[in-house]
Amino acid sequence: MLTALSLESFKAFAKARIPLQPFTMLIGPNGAGKSTILQAIDLLGGLVTSSVPEYLQSRAWEYADLPHLRARNVRLSISAELDFSGSPVVWGVALGARRFAGIAGESVQVVGGQELLGRAGRNMWRWNEQKRTVETIQQTLTSSWLSTLDVERDASNFPVLVEVARWARGVQCYFFLDPLKLRAPGRGEPSGIGLHGEFLAPFLARLRERDRERFDRLIDRVREHYPRLIALHPKRTQYGWTQLEVTEKWNNEKATFNARQVSDGLLRLIAVAAMYEQPESPSVLLLDEIENGLHPHLLGAFIGMLQAFVKQRAGKSQVIVATHSPLAVNFCESPDAIILVARGRGGQPRVVPLDSTHGFQRLRRHFDHGELWYNLGEDKLIR
Repeated sequence: MLTALSLESFKAFAKARIPLQPFTMLIGPNGAGKSTILQAIDLLGGLVTSSVPEYLQSRAWEYADLPHLRARNVRLSISAELDFSGSPVVWGVALGARRFAGIAGESVQVVGGQELLGRAGRNMWRWNEQKRTVETIQQTLTSSWLSTLDVERDASNFPVLVEVARWARGVQCYFFLDPLKLRAPGRGEPSGIGLHGEFLAPFLARLRERDRERFDRLIDRVREHYPRLIALHPKRTQYGWTQLEVTEKWNNEKATFNARQVSDGLLRLIAVAAMYEQPESPSVLLLDEIENGLHPHLLGAFIGMLQAFVKQRAGKSQVIVATHSPLAVNFCESPDAIILVARGRGGQPRVVPLDSTHGFQRLRRHFDHGELWYNLGEDKLIR
């Protein structure tokens, strides 16, 4: 699990450490830095599954946008504090101070113990835990050295490094579950719903064809929060396309709608339910602006499904979301899981757990978490 994230000279953050829980909700005003935190975690995952240029292209980012204040001479770094069954590890990556994408440094270290991987430019080394020897190499590599590890082949020689690589490959980011993508037909046999939900229909068809029990379980999970739902119909059409139809009950009558006629909120509930049924459990689910398109009742269901997702996969998956909605905050079960992100002096982001803000222990007796934030605002909560 990712227990904390440290950022230095990354976008809005000059320097910050963000504590994280199995379920974490990032709150605060627009432009405070919530999305930047999600982007930093997503970037770490991307460095193990692709190269820096490939990752930036997939997110439509410019490398020059990453350094703090867009300075060309700034070396930025991201560090993840990870805990694998009580064994804390720190993985840090530094990107070079130049206009072109590249990794300047990297390290993996057991907290209070052995450094297992080191990198400075082209010079790289790693500790073989089984042979107790150091392996070195000189190579230009625009991805993390962890990207070269094979989970099966290297597990005995580099067990901790393999765990870090597996965690990074399991990061799944949905910056925005776009209703236009969710309701659009899709092609292929995807194992997930896609970055913006563009493969929802073919994923549901694949699930129904390969494991009807899990498909029915998905429908039951949505129906628990949306009783009007009767059935989902992912239909194969010509040339490998799949489209989604939904049957609902209105005024005691059944009606079947094309996905284009289905509400944004229901589609997003279906998308979250689909995340439960992916072949591989994600290490981290990242979602931004979770309140978009959701009726207050469905917003509570959406958050409840995400919190249940974490509990069901205790220790294997965590969820980190960002929101502007005080109502969404009310549905968060634990105040230490709510992180307030706001701008301080000089416009620098400040990151404070809600239960550590000014007057929280006294005011929590009179307000729900979201109401407290809404009524007091960031300036009074963070002094």
